[in-house]
Amino acid sequence: MINASAPPIQDPRETDLGLALNNPAVAKCQKAWKRVNRASLKRNDSPAVAHLDAADAFCEAMPKLDSHKNIRDFIACVGYGMAADIIFIEIGTKLLYAAQVALAAAGPRPRKRRRNAPNKNAKVPNESASNSTVFSRMDT
Repeated sequence: MINASAPPIQDPRETDLGLALNNPAVAKCQKAWKRVNRASLKRNDSPAVAHLDAADAFCEAMPKLDSHKNIRDFIACVGYGMAADIIFIEIGTKLLYAAQVALAAAGPRPRKRRRNAPNKNAKVPNESASNSTVFSRMDT
């Protein structure tokens, strides 16, 4: 008889969500959530009240929707909050819609210039003008 035991099954949120904390905005929101949750529990609030207070702190720590980078970070925070059951799905979908509207209002993202790309605004010397200068000097 083979005696094999399967490895314990981990909650995927514990492993997958840890990567989201590499984003400084998500880490800031998570830190605010932990701080307020602990403080609320110390005041002998119920776990439900502590969770709601901490969720408010999480949302208050999210970046403003005023630039492309902040909008992307906001989306990451909302996604993390929804996956970690910090933000209710019904509220998270509304927050994501707000981010979508802000992204549309912000217009196209500014493109980065390539390092070796020619500057299309730079003036290129007119070859015929430079050739005529060379020839006119030779004539004299």
